[in-house]
Amino acid sequence: MKKVLSLVAFLWICHFQAVPQNRAVRVLGYHPAPGQFINNDLLGTPEAAQRITTGDGHLVSLGSFGGSLILGFEKPVVNDPRNPYGIDFTLYGNAFDGSSEPGVVWVMKDSNGNGLPDDTWYELAGSSSFHPEVIRGYRITWAPLGDGSVRWSDGLSSGLLRQNSFHSQPYYPQPEIFPDYPIDSVTLEGTLIPLMPSESHGLIRIPSAGFGYADNRAWNRTGDLTDPDNPYTPDIMEGAGGDPFDISWAIDPEGKYVDLDQIDFIRVVTGVLAVTSLLGEISPEIGGVVATAPTGKSGPDQVTVIHPHREALLQGDSLFLYAAHFVRGRISPEEVSFTVAEGSGEGWVTPGGLFRALRGGEITVEARPAVTASCVARTLVTVREPRDLHLRDFNPQLTAGEKCLFYPELLDQFGDEITGTAWRVTVEDPGVAAVNPAGEGFELTPLVPGETSLLLTSARFAGFSRSFTLSVTKAPAAVRVFASAQSSDENLFPAQWITIPAHSVNDHVENRKGDYSQPAFITLAQAASAILTRAGTPFLFREEPDNAQGLYLYSVEKEGLFTYGWGGKIDPLPFARAWIFRKNNSHYLDNWHLRNVADGDTLILYHVDNIQEEWWLSILNSMPSVAKTGDELEVTATEVRCVSEASGEISEGERRALSNQAVAFRELGKSVAFTDLQGKTRVVVPTMPPLVLWSGLNAVLITPAAVTPAEITSSEVLRVWPNPFPSAFRVHSRTGEPCRVRVCDLWGRTLREQICEGPETLVPAGDLPAGTYVVEVLGTQSFLRTKLVKK
Repeated sequence: MKKVLSLVAFLWICHFQAVPQNRAVRVLGYHPAPGQFINNDLLGTPEAAQRITTGDGHLVSLGSFGGSLILGFEKPVVNDPRNPYGIDFTLYGNAFDGSSEPGVVWVMKDSNGNGLPDDTWYELAGSSSFHPEVIRGYRITWAPLGDGSVRWSDGLSSGLLRQNSFHSQPYYPQPEIFPDYPIDSVTLEGTLIPLMPSESHGLIRIPSAGFGYADNRAWNRTGDLTDPDNPYTPDIMEGAGGDPFDISWAIDPEGKYVDLDQIDFIRVVTGVLAVTSLLGEISPEIGGVVATAPTGKSGPDQVTVIHPHREALLQGDSLFLYAAHFVRGRISPEEVSFTVAEGSGEGWVTPGGLFRALRGGEITVEARPAVTASCVARTLVTVREPRDLHLRDFNPQLTAGEKCLFYPELLDQFGDEITGTAWRVTVEDPGVAAVNPAGEGFELTPLVPGETSLLLTSARFAGFSRSFTLSVTKAPAAVRVFASAQSSDENLFPAQWITIPAHSVNDHVENRKGDYSQPAFITLAQAASAILTRAGTPFLFREEPDNAQGLYLYSVEKEGLFTYGWGGKIDPLPFARAWIFRKNNSHYLDNWHLRNVADGDTLILYHVDNIQEEWWLSILNSMPSVAKTGDELEVTATEVRCVSEASGEISEGERRALSNQAVAFRELGKSVAFTDLQGKTRVVVPTMPPLVLWSGLNAVLITPAAVTPAEITSSEVLRVWPNPFPSAFRVHSRTGEPCRVRVCDLWGRTLREQICEGPETLVPAGDLPAGTYVVEVLGTQSFLRTKLVKK
């Protein structure tokens, strides 16, 4: 786990050199499990393991569950009754309050005297060793993945140790660093302790076990390392801190205590399988082991320990607490009973340890042995209760038909979110609005103008509900305008008739503060949104109410390139570029949310690189813009001089014809005419529209004229059926030639286009409203035009 290691080296040097010590000086085995520090030169290599024997303050990581380190002492460590508090050696890591990474410690006596750890290992039983959820002989298999992460499995469940942002090297031991490590997978074994991290008030905590585990408690950086802490006074640091151990805690595989007179080797094995969201896996870091000096120091030798547990519960939840009483570190047969401390909050606990969270607050629970009643342990349980409910993305004022997705967020008394709560939503007047589940939230659909309320009731917390008022207004009627859009160097949207519906532009406003969801009329902001959305170009508005500039178009993206505007700013000079809306003969830089649009308006959205200088806006017109094959169009190209006045208004001046301008149909790829001295020319529609008429930056979409029954054509090669159709129709080609299918309304507006390959193709059209449509099928050698009725 990521921890602060500063000053450790200097302080360890001082301690190790202060007094003569019997410490671990040989590394006899380093077999880490995968982890974020493994393959890291500082903490996760065989060389890093060797460095901890020098006494220079180095650390080595064991990785996740099953990782191990074997150390040999300089001379035997004697189980001497004169050792302080019965403690025979202390193991030092880098734990601190709220960050424990327990390693299970094993010891071995060199019974055969060969200096090798090849005799019998005995586990030192810590305070959690007799917890009913401890699993001895737990086996886990680790297998590396291609992205550097590692998958684990124990035969019943599996999981993933993912790389985090702090460490990007492979987490599985690599062959160039660990040549004897299995390449494809490794199975490790050890004692699994039921210790899990907890998160409360946004902080991650890994509580310390009572005693008897490596890298479990902090050490006193100014103390004598041969002077141990008393493990039976957890709130006092008498000596150098760290994790003290008594050889008398040794147990055999059946869990029975074993009497050893001395040991020569220790083995530390990671005893927890857990990963935190921000800090990575729980993995002990070991810095050294020092035998204690037999000073005869004594102190309390009994302790009651409550096993680490979840520190925070939700109201109504239950938790089983486990406690045990120990005498000189060995578990006592005394029965331990639980009670809620007098004067504590509202909680309920059985003598056997079943705790139930009744009401929010901090509850102190006590564990007391039956005989040694004064040896009491206390623990704090925080109960979170719901206090407030927010609806993220909820808009209390909507127009009829304007849908809204919202997400309930339940907060506790600390302001932290309570997740995983199911909600029941009741609409007071279902005739005004409807609500339906949508993923993790709800979809709200206003139906008719009126006022109602939404009542949200928690399915988890009985009696908790909140009401939210909803006002539905009548949506302004959509308008139909003749609109185009162009940047300084390309056309974005050919001039054409387009319908601007009432809709919210909130999602397109950068760092939005205002609400632009339901104006009383159709606005220029909505027109820009509709035009650029149809053009397929991402865009953003900005608002600067403090500068009286209101809402303006800030950026438009085209193929990764951005064109910016600053709503009329001129200082500094690079800000003098702007997106401008011309409505009829008036130009607008900002406050687009306050500018109304009416039926029949002509709109040009355009960009100017420097509004401090005058500019010429070119305009292309076609009369008519609705035609069929063979029709003649009168095309006019003009330009108008524009000036930004000191007042911020834009005025129009001289208008002049654009002569000798090439005019082309984009689909033909070549010029078909040039304008005369009056900026006019005539062109003949070469094929059935839609076609785009092009000149310079300007373009006009020529749409098909309304179809009459006399203009319906037939084909012996192409066929369309059924007629009428429910949600889709089929196109059949006897020759199998590829063809283009276009669905238009009776005014010639294209609603859908699709390329068909092969003899038969299904054309989906279920989203079209019922009515009559014109379907055109254009093949390489044939053409069909017919009317279809959608049921």
